[in-house]
Amino acid sequence: AVVSTQSRGKLQLFAWEANQRGSSVHLQAEPTKAALLHTEYEKRKDDFKTEVSKSIIDRYGGEEHLAAPPKELIFASTEEYVEYSRTGKIVKGQEKVVPKSKYQEDIHVNGHTTVYGSFYSEGKWGYRCCRATYKQAYCTGRTAGADVPLNEGGSVEDHGSVNTETNDRSRPL
Repeated sequence: AVVSTQSRGKLQLFAWEANQRGSSVHLQAEPTKAALLHTEYEKRKDDFKTEVSKSIIDRYGGEEHLAAPPKELIFASTEEYVEYSRTGKIVKGQEKVVPKSKYQEDIHVNGHTTVYGSFYSEGKWGYRCCRATYKQAYCTGRTAGADVPLNEGGSVEDHGSVNTETNDRSRPL
């Protein structure tokens, strides 16, 4: 019979514990005896667990709460009824509600028109609208280094020297 590494480890642990309790069993010397003792031990352990749970139910009751409904009823049934037209629009019922995030989204603070983290430059995050990298900064309305092009991720592309004296507000950010 093929014995997995995990079951071999369980057998070895059982043999060591049985040896500490006074039973003379050795996995390498007597593998059949060790396996039989282990299966007997597991059977007794399961019987004991069953007996304990039965005695608790006999004493306190509640057996009706242990029976779970079939999985088909748990996962397939729903109380939501939605009826669609041929075009795919909802005729009766409601659309599924999109779960909301526990975090507030698109909150613009201190006069900014973008969220913090929409801009990245030289290892620092900031606001894309004014390119301020300090999180508590107020939006000045001016974009520091507006002529510096941004890549798709909102970070500054490296184009060598930058002239920050000009402020081209007509260019979209």
